[in-house]
Amino acid sequence: MNSKFEEFLSIFQQELIDDKINAQTEFKNHKNWSSLISLIIITEIENKTGILIDIDSLRNSKAIEELYESCKNSI
Repeated sequence: MNSKFEEFLSIFQQELIDDKINAQTEFKNHKNWSSLISLIIITEIENKTGILIDIDSLRNSKAIEELYESCKNSI
């Protein structure tokens, strides 16, 4: 994985307070997932990586890696 993905993943781990989260984690099923957390994650990812997460990608993605792949070209 590249460093941008590592940062992307790190934000999910930090905001969901779970260092066991990995690329295949289905983030919307995580016990700490909420609409507020999703907004925080979207903002942190944009600020730290420049990747813009659109609502359709967020809605249609299950795993973190899938979300990253659908949004990584938005830089």
